[in-house]
Amino acid sequence: MSVSSGIIISRTAAVPEERYSYCLVTVGGMAVMVVYAGRVIVRTAIVYDTAGVQAVLSAYSDIVRVDHAPDELHLQLSEYLSGRKTEFFCTVRVSGSNFMVEVIKSLLQVPYGQRVTYGQLAAYAGCPGAARAVGTVMRKNTCPIIIPCHRVLSAGGGVGHYSAGEGSDTKRFLLALESRAGL
Repeated sequence: MSVSSGIIISRTAAVPEERYSYCLVTVGGMAVMVVYAGRVIVRTAIVYDTAGVQAVLSAYSDIVRVDHAPDELHLQLSEYLSGRKTEFFCTVRVSGSNFMVEVIKSLLQVPYGQRVTYGQLAAYAGCPGAARAVGTVMRKNTCPIIIPCHRVLSAGGGVGHYSAGEGSDTKRFLLALESRAGL
């Protein structure tokens, strides 16, 4: 696959004294919470209420809210959720095995509005036959939307599961958004 991505993957590990900040980007009825360590994104979460925000905050001992995300990500997410942006330019922390990183790198090559099966993504990552393992990587994705796991479907074309937001309904919303944007 030859599509380039504007996302830089950082494999730096978290350190105990690391300071975190977060912001909320809201468009329509969807809010995306973005958690940072400096200028590196460590987590995104689709939240619909204060309980969702509190659930994310509980994972970080020292976190501060900011009005806008670094690297204009606030604007990038707003434009994406409005159907006007197809690519993100930011740095995302990915921790996990080499396989996990290869799967995510391969996923970042799937163009906006396109879909891929778990099996196809496994093959792109150099591990044909590892569709279930790819499903596990997608379930553990800490940065949904930016790392577009919603573009991965089951072999039969079904939506499958989605661990962010309202589950499969959120996945359908994101797929429909990318289908109708017409960019």
